[in-house]
Amino acid sequence: MTALQIAQKTIKDLKAVISNLRAKYEDGYEQLQQTVAVLQKEVLRLIRENEQLKKALKQDEKQETLAASVPYLKETVKALRKENTALKNEVEKITDQLETLRDRMKKTSETSDKPSSVNIFKKPVSTRVKSGRKPGGQCQFSN
Repeated sequence: MTALQIAQKTIKDLKAVISNLRAKYEDGYEQLQQTVAVLQKEVLRLIRENEQLKKALKQDEKQETLAASVPYLKETVKALRKENTALKNEVEKITDQLETLRDRMKKTSETSDKPSSVNIFKKPVSTRVKSGRKPGGQCQFSN
């Protein structure tokens, strides 16, 4: 046998071995491919779920931060309500004082039984003595 014939026979034998191996493991190879496809889908699903969980965790952290600030905000609201009540009382008091002052201003000797000396706002009386001349500007001189 020549080297060419030996090589051809070896190739033929190897093809037979490959064919036998394919036949033997073909079902296993297809199952392996199906398992890989299922696992790839599962990996993608787990990646999406992981992203959703990360978002949920961030929201939980935000909620915890907000929940931690609630007692401070409650105390602030309580203090502001107390201050608001005090300011309302002060406004009411000042409004009453203003009304009292307005009533006093309206009362004069003419509208009450008080003498004229108690009038708060008296009309100014002119102390100028009238000269007897006509009111107006200077006379026009004619030449």
